[in-house]
Amino acid sequence: MDVVSTLGDWYADSGPLYQRLAGAVRRAVADGRLQPGTLLPAERRLAERLSIGRSTVIRAYDLLRDEAVLESRRGSGTWVAGAEPGDGGVRHDGLQRVAPSIGDDVVDLATASLPAPAELAAALRALGDGPLGDALLRPGYSHAGVAELREAIAAQFTADGLPTVPREILITTGAQQAMDLIVRHFTSRGDAVVMEDPSSAGALDLLSEAGCVVHTAPSVASGGAEPITEVLRRRAPQLVYLQVPLGPEGTMARGGDVVTLARRLPEEAIVVEDASLRDLAFDRDPPPYLAARAPADRVLTVGSMSKVYWGGLRVGWIRGAEKIIERLARTKARADLGTPVLSQHVSAWMLRRRDGVLAARLDQIRTSRDALAAALTELLPDFAWTPPDGGLTIWALMPHGTSEPFAELAHAHGVLVATGESLSPSGRNSDRLRLSYAPPPEVIREGVIRLARAWADFDRRTRTAAMKGPAP
Repeated sequence: MDVVSTLGDWYADSGPLYQRLAGAVRRAVADGRLQPGTLLPAERRLAERLSIGRSTVIRAYDLLRDEAVLESRRGSGTWVAGAEPGDGGVRHDGLQRVAPSIGDDVVDLATASLPAPAELAAALRALGDGPLGDALLRPGYSHAGVAELREAIAAQFTADGLPTVPREILITTGAQQAMDLIVRHFTSRGDAVVMEDPSSAGALDLLSEAGCVVHTAPSVASGGAEPITEVLRRRAPQLVYLQVPLGPEGTMARGGDVVTLARRLPEEAIVVEDASLRDLAFDRDPPPYLAARAPADRVLTVGSMSKVYWGGLRVGWIRGAEKIIERLARTKARADLGTPVLSQHVSAWMLRRRDGVLAARLDQIRTSRDALAAALTELLPDFAWTPPDGGLTIWALMPHGTSEPFAELAHAHGVLVATGESLSPSGRNSDRLRLSYAPPPEVIREGVIRLARAWADFDRRTRTAAMKGPAP
């Protein structure tokens, strides 16, 4: 395990060198890249790897031991506190941290997923005597996806300005499996990957498990094309993962930035555009697909039924060059033989009614967005946030403190939230929360009431701790 690769661009931080190094280790521990029990290199070895003085590493380790982040023992070295040395590994468990928990009285403001629409019941009734009835007479396996659904998705891409034929579509068991297939097929341990920060917790988990080295830049939506193209130039990645239309921040990328980025994509890298939230734009059209502006053999576009329709269908897709789709289809066949046919037929029925379903969904989430905005303004006025351009979440800045301990306290008060750490490859969004407005307005308000109680508790505790000062 290469501990150094988990530290990212630590040197670019501000402050004394030993504090920058300590901060990078602290972030890697906080977001799960360094697990309890992970052995760290000896001071001299780490200094050589980082091309810095040994005294800098010694001061950083001393600081982290004082904070109980690290432990040391003569003859055993230095390791991440919380387990015996050698028991840990590099792992990012962000998806587990934002996944819903089962509880009798917990409001879930972490999961950005809508309940099933009314059209789902109509689809189940309508399909019984149609193509679904015919499908029941066949074995039920389709490793690339049923023709009807691939045709519907290809038609949707074409209508959105990206000409597509069914052979360029692979049906997957949700967008998470789509990313799993891509990561497994195109990356190896130690490969460089570039992604935006914040990003997808699920993608981060997959890349961590694969042993990839993640490099980051601000999102295209928030920072434009220049920051990420500069990282692409310096890092020469094997894989690039982007949420160009709408990411966790809820900000829509500008069309000009997408065109600029498409022209500057590295020639050898596989580029993944996760467009799962694309349809949930409120007041303006989303930018063009990257695949519409870059060579077709380099860009894979991932989509899903989960955000607009229903996560319970477990249907996603990859759009790409036909040869790549054929290779990924063989990988998928080895994984699960095929996505359930019943869900595929229901998905095809609903996609043919896309305009009506989408219009109703946008009305629904606008109402819920306004409910969350009003509750935050009234009950948590010191939280800073920008009205989202679309999607299902608000990206909120806490007045002080870090989101992981606050989220744990919020859970104790009966509300789940997604933390900035779980969505941040660099760990630099530790003061952020992602709040979902997928629930109904009355549930959202109750959730924010509980969140406000949790914040009052957290604020009191942190201010009391600050007054007491550090332990002697």
